[in-house]
Amino acid sequence: MSVFYNLGAHYHGNYQDCLGSFQTYKASAALNLRNEMLHPGKEDHSELILAIRQKASEIIREDVIVLNISPAAVLDSDDRNSVDESQLVKSLSKLAAKNLLAYTRSGANAVAINGAVPAINDALTQAR
Repeated sequence: MSVFYNLGAHYHGNYQDCLGSFQTYKASAALNLRNEMLHPGKEDHSELILAIRQKASEIIREDVIVLNISPAAVLDSDDRNSVDESQLVKSLSKLAAKNLLAYTRSGANAVAINGAVPAINDALTQAR
């Protein structure tokens, strides 16, 4: 969990990658200090190091992730998030596009898409 918590702000995904490259210098230093305290002399074989150097999918499977929200998945009716929702609507099913427009145009609401749901169409049409 320490690795996931300390990821840099530019990471958005379902934690299936090698996560070391997504860390800030400060986070990497903090994790290495923690690892040295928890596993003195065996730092290279700990779960922290495995999560950083190997694919994190070996530690946490994608299908067990229930919620994944990132700033890149927040949709709104104006351009505060640098996402062009009008282009997105063109690729959605009619029901998903209708729901997205209803959600974002009903006021100042923004919609956060759960990245753990594999398809945006599903996220906008199925209750979860």
